[in-house]
Amino acid sequence: MTSLALAVLLALQASAAPQAAATDVLRALIQTEDSARAVSYVVRRDYLDDALRSHKGRSTVLLQKAPFRVRAAHYGEDGSLLDLTVSDEKTTHASSPGQSEEAPTFVSDGSGSMIVVNDAGIDVAMTWNVLLNPDFLRKAIASGKALVIWQGEIDADVCNVVFYGHDERADFYWFSTKTGLPRAVLRMNTLSGHAKMTALSVIEDIDFNPPIGADAFTFTPIPAGPAASQGKQPAAAAQVPLPSLVGRRLPALEVRDPGYKPFTLSEFNGKPALITFWAPWCGPCVGELAALAKLQPSFGNRLQVLAIAVQAKRQEILKFIQEHPDYPFRFFTDPDLQDQSSRLSAFFGVEGSSGVVAIPVSVFTDSHGTIVSEWGGFESIGDLRERLTHLLVQVGGSK
Repeated sequence: MTSLALAVLLALQASAAPQAAATDVLRALIQTEDSARAVSYVVRRDYLDDALRSHKGRSTVLLQKAPFRVRAAHYGEDGSLLDLTVSDEKTTHASSPGQSEEAPTFVSDGSGSMIVVNDAGIDVAMTWNVLLNPDFLRKAIASGKALVIWQGEIDADVCNVVFYGHDERADFYWFSTKTGLPRAVLRMNTLSGHAKMTALSVIEDIDFNPPIGADAFTFTPIPAGPAASQGKQPAAAAQVPLPSLVGRRLPALEVRDPGYKPFTLSEFNGKPALITFWAPWCGPCVGELAALAKLQPSFGNRLQVLAIAVQAKRQEILKFIQEHPDYPFRFFTDPDLQDQSSRLSAFFGVEGSSGVVAIPVSVFTDSHGTIVSEWGGFESIGDLRERLTHLLVQVGGSK
């Protein structure tokens, strides 16, 4: 879906949503922020660089209200420090390995805008208003343009999604229904008649009034090192869908069960396995799951079935699982459902850079976790029975 089409859809949803709910959500947060002197948190973001290379970054952020000061460090997926931003009310110092620069800091009363100089600064600019700027929240309430448009989830945390259109942009904020705290930010800039969406910034580990060391806002440039020469390269080969997975071992990639408990795929070694990737909106997927529910008892202990949900909202997935308690196999979800890219989906080729890939996609492994077959689609229960019977014989699991 294009950014413009998404904007139209969201505007239609917002027009029918109750405004009072957004007012309640923001007022509750204002009470917390009015008493806060500082806040620390983490921002998680999955994004593309100028060369369209995928990155999964995390920034640790410390904000102080008066005097206004910022420290943000942005780390790559391998834990390396990529960017650092340290600001006071006058100057922002920014550094990447072997390089440093400075720029004027934005005006902290909300009348100015952040001078973004690196990814750490971007993560601060996207999130600080909803974490330590109660005046921004009051302005949103007074505008009458803040609306709750739906409920979504961030890391299994049910959230009210608030739409706020202002200053030639539209912001979308996820607020936890449990804690009232912000969990994510998405922005759509509409300058010059063009709509452009940012990556989703997920917020976690929020701590109001944390202890602050004497040197917390001291700026020390990042020295040159391996990261400087390598640049921000794609973090792992697993992000690129492979032509064939046959012969590869199941990686230690994470999945989540319906209760959001983490498992790794390599934990399921020891017995032949059928791993199928599905979504509740996918007709062939639903048909395949129904067929597997009938077939698996006939295979007994010779085969384990892992049904991993992708390309859908977690709430919709859980609803389907709850409606089928008799299905005799294990359900899991991709932990990166909310992200623009997923290591799990990329490794198995169920979601590529060119867009959503047709599902279901199935993978069969032997008892050692080695992939011996992969295929897409579902035709009939007879075809599936024949395929699985043949594969079990092939890996010595026919008895």
